Amino acid sequence: MSEPEAILVAAERLLAERGAGRLRGKTVLVTAGPTREHIDPVRVLTNPSSGRMGFALAEAAYARGAEVILVAGPTDLPLPPGLTAHRVETTAEMQQAVQALVDGANLVIMAAAPADYRPRASARAKLPRASGALTLELEATS
Repeated sequence: MSEPEAILVAAERLLAERGAGRLRGKTVLVTAGPTREHIDPVRVLTNPSSGRMGFALAEAAYARGAEVILVAGPTDLPLPPGLTAHRVETTAEMQQAVQALVDGANLVIMAAAPADYRPRASARAKLPRASGALTLELEATS
């Protein structure tokens, strides 16, 4: 997979070739970042996605005149000014947010890295630290 910067450059070039204001009047929905699936209140399954590519694509669309709706998983990135942002944590929350917003979008860019699996059961309290192995039963996220 290409580095986020290379993808951004290619996307900016493509958008620039079609006109700087070409997205004016359009609504662009962008997903970005990872999701977290809780094992217990303090432990999660996730991935190392930074969300940079999705945020950069959202900013590029905004710079070209689009109204941008960003659905972002947990990242350390500041929200770009001018964008409508929806922060989510789990894959289910991301799916629900996208389903609620997609009908109002002219263009959807799915740059997030949602978790593929979640624990079949999530403990309500922190699991005690044990000297033995911890076995998790996982199920696919939808």
